[in-house]
Amino acid sequence: MVDLPVTAKDLYTEIRKRLLSGVDPDTADLDARLILEQRGGLSYLDLLTDNNKQINQESLILIQQDLDARLSGKPIAKIFGEKEFWGRSFKVSEKVLDPRPDTESIIEAVLTWYKAEMPNKPITIVDIGTGSGCIAITLLAEIPNATALAVDYSWDALMIARKNAQINCVEERIHFVQGDYVSALGDDCCDVIVTNPPYIPTADITNLSESVKNYDPILALDGGIDGLDPYKKIFISLKNNLRPNGRLFLECGYDQIEAINRIGINVGANLKRIIYDLGGHARGGEFSCGDK
Repeated sequence: MVDLPVTAKDLYTEIRKRLLSGVDPDTADLDARLILEQRGGLSYLDLLTDNNKQINQESLILIQQDLDARLSGKPIAKIFGEKEFWGRSFKVSEKVLDPRPDTESIIEAVLTWYKAEMPNKPITIVDIGTGSGCIAITLLAEIPNATALAVDYSWDALMIARKNAQINCVEERIHFVQGDYVSALGDDCCDVIVTNPPYIPTADITNLSESVKNYDPILALDGGIDGLDPYKKIFISLKNNLRPNGRLFLECGYDQIEAINRIGINVGANLKRIIYDLGGHARGGEFSCGDK
């Protein structure tokens, strides 16, 4: 039975109140508005100007289901099956990580490098651990002369990424490969490698929030004992994979860039700059390799 008010104003107030006492009160206001927009067809402007509008029973049932799911800890993006990234919509599921605003700093770093070093030139991008495909697809949308190879262990993730490539009209310029981090790449195969690999130490997985542990794939989270296993694999073959003047752009945990730099130094990689996220934390790095 649905136990919710039927007018827009009272419904919004009640949903927000329940979410404020739930698992993620900081997003209660936004979550309430998204639920009403998706299921009740109500924009934020509607809530301000037409707040006595009646919500039909069918919509109330869906709103109740979404509210229950959110209160159980399910992320709002997983409830609706989509997430915005760099101004574009991406399909998501429990088979991939949700695109995050902090990852947009990697996009910004690649575009800055491209405009300075390779303006209007065709480039080949490899996205290691593509997941939803948000990094590779966004770069293709922003760089018309680019092509991409997107690699992931998970076939389910690749199917979602393929759908996102179609939605964002870049499917003709991206190729998807199921495999590990190294076997899919050839010598001098690319100008740019981008990656947001699993980087959480295995022992820390149990300390993650329920919304992460229960709804994100462990394969995309667990980076081994120290959280650095994927980076070790990537750097081993980096010198062979990158073309002259190529770059590796990687995302990492806020406290990992120094350890990752040490891994890079051992194979002749050079940290060109540290990439900071929206909160000012070191969230990644831009690397060249050897004399390239």
